[in-house]
Order: sequence, then C-alpha cells, then structure tokens
Amino acid sequence: MSNHDEQNHDTQAQAETIASDTTADAGDVRRRISDLVASAAATPGRAIEGGASAVQRVTREVLEGASKGAHKLSDERKDSVMAETLEGLGEGLGKAAHATQLALEEARARGESFAKDDVKAAIDDLRVIEDLLKDSGARLAKAAGSNAKGAASDLTHHAGRVFESIRPAVEGALREAMRHPVTTATDAAATGVSAARLGLGALFDTAGGILTSAGDAISGKKKDGSGS
Repeated sequence: MSNHDEQNHDTQAQAETIASDTTADAGDVRRRISDLVASAAATPGRAIEGGASAVQRVTREVLEGASKGAHKLSDERKDSVMAETLEGLGEGLGKAAHATQLALEEARARGESFAKDDVKAAIDDLRVIEDLLKDSGARLAKAAGSNAKGAASDLTHHAGRVFESIRPAVEGALREAMRHPVTTATDAAATGVSAARLGLGALFDTAGGILTSAGDAISGKKKDGSGS
C-alpha cells in the first residue's frame, strides 16, 4: 500500500470512527470532521492523484467513512450526524482555502512565486469546492442508507448553506491565486514580472504548515519559544 493509500484509508477510518461515536455531544462530529479534513488537506503531497484533486480525494474519503459510521446509528441520530459531517467538511475545506490564500499572500509579499503547476492545482481545487459540497449531501444520505423522507433533499439544501458560510474564504483564495505572480521565464519576460521561484509542491507544503500551526495553536500545542 502506497503512502497516499495509507493516508486515504486512515482518513476514511477516522471519519467512520467519528460518525459512529454514540457518546459524542452536539457539535462534536462537526468539530472533529473539520479538524480531520484540515489535517488531511495539510498532508504533504496533496497534489492530484489518480485523476482526483486533493479536495475531491479528501471529500470522498470522509463521506465514505462517515456513511459507514452512520449505518450503526438510529435514524434520528443518523440525520444529525450527517448534517454535522457536512458542516465539518465545509469548515475544514474553508480552513484549507484560507491557508492557501495566506501562503500565496505571504509569498507575494516576499517577492516569491510558487510553481505554476501548484497554483493551477490550487485554483482547480478551489473551483470544485462548491459543487463537491452540494453533491455531498445527496451522496451522504444515499450512502448512509437513510430512509427519512426528503433526507437527500434536506442535506443538499444544508450543503448549499454550508458553502455560503465558507464562500468568502474560497473566493478570497481564488482571487489571490488568480493574481499570483507568473513563474515561467517566458511569461516573466513578457510581463516584466520577476520573482524568486519556489519549487513544485511548495505551495501545498506551506499551506499545510499554516494549517498545522493553526491547529497546534487551537489545541494549545506551541513550539518552544513561540511566545505567548
């Protein structure tokens, strides 16, 4: 099993564990799924694999795991867990989008430029988030085997509201990515833009570092000498 396969399997297994936890308080599933999605997005090497972008891969694994976990719950509990899963998925993707924006902004402020392929992959990731979330509601209800009348429709509408809550983060990251300095020699010569070039994969590693640092700060884990 490759490293990516192991990471994907681990994400799915964790999502299943989170969704099937009958002792979880209200909001726990949302929070834990959000942390899981952000952590998976921060994993080095989150570039496109097997035709699926990073966010598509993470979303698929979370939905598959959560739907398996939801099978073990009562119908009433299942509906709540699926709604919180969508909320956590959206929140985690929003965190990843914001971290991408920060990474791009910081590089531009330093006169640096990420690899063109990295920026293109980030743009592709950001552009599919809305459709992924809206499709996730119906997919989650179907995969979980929910028999509640209108469950798929309700979750689809809920997913739309979830996206609206993270729309500013996604659109902010897209704007920053679209104006990121070009990195090819030909484009640089044609536009007069010149920036120190960062290697392929640097954007995702930097965004991942921002997400990891944010997670550590929230959980109280700070590096030695990090101040307050």
